[in-house]
Amino acid sequence: MRRLQVRFRTKLFITYLLLVSLPLFVLGYLSYRQYEKSIEKNVGEYVPAILNQANANIDKYLSELVSIPDVVTRSGEVMAILRKKDQDKISVMEQEAFTVQSYLANNIVNGGHQDVIAVFIQSKNRVFSSSRLNFQGSAFLQEKNPFQQEMDLQGKLLFVPPERLKLVFENNQPFISIYKQLYDAENMNPLCTVLLIVSLDEISKICNRIPLANNGMVLLNNEVGQTVYNNDSQFIGKIGTPEISLSKGTSELKINRERVMVSADVSDYTNWTLATINPVKELTRETIGIRNFTIAIFSICLIVSVLISFFFSQTVTSPIRSLQLLMREVEKGNFRVSFPVHQTDEIGELGNSFNHMVERIQELVQRVYQVEIRQKEAELAALQSQISPHFLYNTLESIQMVIELDDSVRASNMISALCHMLRFAARRGDVVNIGDEVKHITDYLYIQKMRYGQRCQYEIEMDPGIHPFFAPKFILQPLVENAIRHVVEKTNSPTQIKITITKYSESIQFSVQDNGQGIPCDTLSRLQVILQGEQLPDQKHGIGLLNVHSRIQLLYGVDYGVTVASMEREGTIITVRIPYITKPSK
Repeated sequence: MRRLQVRFRTKLFITYLLLVSLPLFVLGYLSYRQYEKSIEKNVGEYVPAILNQANANIDKYLSELVSIPDVVTRSGEVMAILRKKDQDKISVMEQEAFTVQSYLANNIVNGGHQDVIAVFIQSKNRVFSSSRLNFQGSAFLQEKNPFQQEMDLQGKLLFVPPERLKLVFENNQPFISIYKQLYDAENMNPLCTVLLIVSLDEISKICNRIPLANNGMVLLNNEVGQTVYNNDSQFIGKIGTPEISLSKGTSELKINRERVMVSADVSDYTNWTLATINPVKELTRETIGIRNFTIAIFSICLIVSVLISFFFSQTVTSPIRSLQLLMREVEKGNFRVSFPVHQTDEIGELGNSFNHMVERIQELVQRVYQVEIRQKEAELAALQSQISPHFLYNTLESIQMVIELDDSVRASNMISALCHMLRFAARRGDVVNIGDEVKHITDYLYIQKMRYGQRCQYEIEMDPGIHPFFAPKFILQPLVENAIRHVVEKTNSPTQIKITITKYSESIQFSVQDNGQGIPCDTLSRLQVILQGEQLPDQKHGIGLLNVHSRIQLLYGVDYGVTVASMEREGTIITVRIPYITKPSK
């Protein structure tokens, strides 16, 4: 009998599915049973701890509120008004009331605590107030001693139920009220009684962070059993239900034949009781959610297992994807890539073919690059051959004239400068020391000065520390020749040529400036277009500049090159920018 052939991918799929699904199933079932048994015990343990922390937060918040009335004692002007025993004129009393109420508004009602709704101060049968909201029931303020100032609180706090104040604020805003007596620091006698009205917003935030079951209730009762806060606002202000014992800890009760778990904690600061009431059926109902959640997790893991198994069968696409990304790099011009070949199958053969193709393309690109370099060098050689004979003829003619004038010293200097120039031109290499380049152009300008006399004046400025750097050969001569040809030769007046070599943070800049008539706007525009690489039909002007510009950009990139600035009758500045070159290229 022929054995059933099962593919390896199928075996891997079944094995991985069993390894993932069976532990998840067992773990989910046991977790569900354990959670169902222990949920009531956990509620009895952690809910009182949460209530204790919430009570601590409420106590901290109320202690901050209690310190708010102390702001009154920081104002000498307000304290002086509160100490007054005799009644002044009505206008004075109104001004004093305005002063006190403005201070209350700025420093308490509109101060750092946004929960403060209103503040009232009674002192010597006078009442000062400031409120953020409109309110009704202010008639009690006209009563004698509305705050019961004759009762000495002896530094204790008094939290008064809202109904005793007969105050109703806008939108029926629920609130708590705090009585606090302030004492005169001069004689430590009671000075005034402050009534602080605070909204339940912050207490609501604290209580709402307490976890509850569905249809659960969180409540905060004061020492007389009146509800200060309840997540069901209709119970706020009412007296608690007698059959619910809010003793500290957790207990199970029956209310209307329904089992509930009551957890409570009593504050030592306010003697208020914070409690939660959770129906037991709602607590145990969460186990159904756990069961459904377990089933959902099991189903998701099962689906993920199927997908992962399928993914493993598709791993062969990973090397193909890598090869695709490398091809995109080659499309961008990056030929320094290589496909790592770790296998001898079809993918390995394809990778080897790709590597050979990239190497061949890189060789061809390098060959084209060398051809372009040689072409630029040929253009430079042609330019030099075009200029050098004319320059040599004029120089020799000038030397002859000097000899005829029997000035052997000048003739010797001119011959020496010419020899230095010819030796520099014959030197091999395309990159030379900047000092040698400057010496070459100095010899060139000396010969031109001997030829043109006072018509050719020059000045060379070079930053210290330039000598160790290198630059392309003949970078300055075409720029100076441009000034000689277009300025010196066309004028009989003295011409000043200034050469400046400056070192910047990341580059070296050569500037050749003359005081000639400048370049006409149309010619300057054409020259700038040429330097930007936009070829024009007629390029008779600026061939030397274009050659220098092309060489620099070919060697160092488009961030470097030649720029020309000129204004008619104000001269021309030609600038060459190159990077730091610390050693000549081989």
